[in-house]
Amino acid sequence: MGLGAPVFVADPAGYAAIGAARQAAWALSDSADPPVWAQASGASYDALDRPQVRERYATVRDLTSTREQGSA
Repeated sequence: MGLGAPVFVADPAGYAAIGAARQAAWALSDSADPPVWAQASGASYDALDRPQVRERYATVRDLTSTREQGSA
């Protein structure tokens, strides 16, 4: 995207079910801390900072930030 921040793209998985399983394990553990759980696998991408991308975001922000709530 060009905002100078790393992006992690997780591999497809059933993340809702995995999260529910972790919550259930935590509830059953009687611990104040959540259980250690495996992190998602995937790929990390680093992008160079591109000022022109930031400028375009700022332009759109400035054009849309004055709209009233509820107007289309």
